[in-house]
Amino acid sequence: AINAKRFNIEAERAFARNRLVSELSTPQIPPQFKDAVNALMRTTGKNENECLQMIGLQPNAKPHFSINDAANAIFDQRIFDHIDFESSQRTNSSTYNKDEDAYKTSLIRSVIGRRPTHLQNIENLGLVSLIYPAIEATKEIPSGWKRANLTEADWKDFLKISIDYVIRMGNHLQAPTDNELQYLRDSDRSTPFNPEEWPEVKNGNITANQHRLILLLCAALKINDKTTLVQRRDKVNTLLGETWSFLEKNILTKVKDDDRYYEETDEKGNHIYIDWYYLDMSLDSQACKLAITEKAYICPVTGYVLDTSFCGYSPSIKGCICNENISRFAIQQSAYINMPIIGTDSFTKDIEDLKNAGVWNDRHKYAYQKTSHGYLTAEHSGQQNRYRLDYYTNEFKSEPHKLNLLQCSTTMEMGVDIGDIDTVLM
Repeated sequence: AINAKRFNIEAERAFARNRLVSELSTPQIPPQFKDAVNALMRTTGKNENECLQMIGLQPNAKPHFSINDAANAIFDQRIFDHIDFESSQRTNSSTYNKDEDAYKTSLIRSVIGRRPTHLQNIENLGLVSLIYPAIEATKEIPSGWKRANLTEADWKDFLKISIDYVIRMGNHLQAPTDNELQYLRDSDRSTPFNPEEWPEVKNGNITANQHRLILLLCAALKINDKTTLVQRRDKVNTLLGETWSFLEKNILTKVKDDDRYYEETDEKGNHIYIDWYYLDMSLDSQACKLAITEKAYICPVTGYVLDTSFCGYSPSIKGCICNENISRFAIQQSAYINMPIIGTDSFTKDIEDLKNAGVWNDRHKYAYQKTSHGYLTAEHSGQQNRYRLDYYTNEFKSEPHKLNLLQCSTTMEMGVDIGDIDTVLM
């Protein structure tokens, strides 16, 4: 059962990677301009790209997907039907509700929402980037950042890293709804973020090991030891405070007293999560969008692909405040790589560059292939009831096959006739 579950999780994620790479690589005309472009093409005889330029749009512009767009792109009916059956068998039938939107939300949470620390996901493979419209739209640099001689680009990079590597890496997303819990894996359950845990340089005898955001600021400000950090503590804390102020006002959502999903209480009956924060990645949220990653850097320590760096340093930075450690995470800004984008003239060359950089793997290969989805599997054993065994057998025998692989005990040896099995492994 564990192996079957792992197969199905990877099938789900492989399909999502493939669909997002394909869809986000395909140039699309913004819907509000389609009629105007078509009219220009008819009246002028010019091609689509020329008409796009005439109305001030960039030809071959890659789309930005809303969360709902992304959810629809990565949804597969065959995978959902199988997972829905599995979920219904684990859940009390009187409380179970088949809900495609709830499944899509759980899929977004698993594939895109949470940014894992070590697991290779769609972002640190360099396939897709998350864009935060509120960050893109801001033009005002806080006073502390100006005094530190940091630029608007630095400010925006730091904001994005704060969301990606603190909020999302900590899995601080919206609480799952009742129906979403039917499909949600335990590892994807979220909790809100406690603002008291936002990093700051403490008073007194500080330690050498510091939070990654503090280390990034130390790298940018040339702070290479504890003594200097103590001396410049107020400046670093000002930058961190201005960052949190922006996030809580413009991107994050505060847990309110009437939040029925984040309603845990302590032994005294007090609401634990009141005034904590989360990133809303529900289907109707506009907090972020998805885009294909076009230019990336390689973290010199982890080997992960990065869509953002800060002042020439990797956001994967961790460890102590010392020049020897900080310098390990330095990135040459001129050493970026172009990520392969389907349909471009440089697609093959960009793949070769990824291979030469040592980051290309099978997940990249299958993400760029024209394929439907991976194998779906189930456990066919005496631990299952007769209804489930009959269901799995019929799904395996169906044309086209709804199940590709059965992991069997002797329950499959006795008189079951399946004519087109390709391989049997004993």
